[in-house]
Amino acid sequence: SDLAEPDSPPSIPASVTVAGQSHDVQPDSIGIYPRQSVNAGSSVAVALTVQPDEAVGVQILDGGVLSDGKSSSSIIGDVHGHVAFTYQVRNEPGDYRVAIHVRGERRFFYFVVSQG
Repeated sequence: SDLAEPDSPPSIPASVTVAGQSHDVQPDSIGIYPRQSVNAGSSVAVALTVQPDEAVGVQILDGGVLSDGKSSSSIIGDVHGHVAFTYQVRNEPGDYRVAIHVRGERRFFYFVVSQG
């Protein structure tokens, strides 16, 4: 039915492309997508499916930049609800979180740059 319980937000499927490999991912029950290992300084492409014309806020929490050089952005879904952004991690090891805000809910992508 269309009446979702408030404590079970609709899932927001995503596709994450790392080093040319695309992975379809879903957030877990607390809104965290599976961690992705990435190379230092590399870019990842993220595509989400939301409602048509729905606004998605994107916020970089731990450094790195979006493709436009900024640390946050608001993106409107197209007529199919597709939203895409590109994120570049920093050139040093660490966990890099990117938050997305949809319908008052926050979800998180984790990109992990290993030592060495």
